Amino acid sequence: DDFYKNLGLKFEFERKSVTFAKEIKKEIIEFDYEKQIKLDLTDAKILKALSKDACTQISDIANKTKISRDTIVNRIRNMINNKLIIAFNPIINLTYLKYHLYVIFFHLANLTDEKEKEFFNCLSVHPFIAYGAKIMGKYEAQIFLIVKDPMHMHEIMTEFRRKFSGIIEDYEPLLIIKDYKYNFLPKGIFPKFV
Repeated sequence: DDFYKNLGLKFEFERKSVTFAKEIKKEIIEFDYEKQIKLDLTDAKILKALSKDACTQISDIANKTKISRDTIVNRIRNMINNKLIIAFNPIINLTYLKYHLYVIFFHLANLTDEKEKEFFNCLSVHPFIAYGAKIMGKYEAQIFLIVKDPMHMHEIMTEFRRKFSGIIEDYEPLLIIKDYKYNFLPKGIFPKFV
């Protein structure tokens, strides 16, 4: 039995990523620090298994955790409906495709609601931007930009600076040269469970 079949999900290929049509809809994620979802040991075990491999078969999770398959399917479906789980995405080694990953921080100024919406809409549809976020601190925005080479990054940033010259005050590109840790659910999240 296949993980996705058990959840009643199917693949839909979109321009930017693989999504699951029935239960996970592609949308802007709004953080809601007021909402709280109570999780128990069962949820924690399921999340731990999925964070290691989102494609793990239900039967494998059941064998490792000693949780029934029906319970696992119902709990995952509940986590999707409550927007605790927002995606099942692969982690791709871009170097094998001869691409580079930059994290770019933007310092924005003179930002009206209209200009902010235009800026973030542009980020959300750009074909080489994998991730974009409004952030708080020294910078106001962050993106993960996937490019062929430094010249390609320069061309994209020149395009952005031209298009948003009135609001991009400065930006800082950082080339990712090696990932040391990539864990969507670090042990500290569930210290009493996991």
